[in-house]
Amino acid sequence: MICREMICRSTILLASSVYLLLYLIRIVRMTAIAKDLSFLSALSFYYSVSWRLSLPPRLKRKVCWVY
Repeated sequence: MICREMICRSTILLASSVYLLLYLIRIVRMTAIAKDLSFLSALSFYYSVSWRLSLPPRLKRKVCWVY
């Protein structure tokens, strides 16, 4: 029983680590596009624009949240 729980936890930790690594790579690549901005400014720009870029697919599915 303990072995099964350890495998489950290890799998969840591995999956979470891979997800976070891919997310960080995506953030760094997207902020590197704006070379004339500092990293924090580019990060702010990325997050301010990213919701607008994902809006059309959400409207297509008729699932839209306005923040």
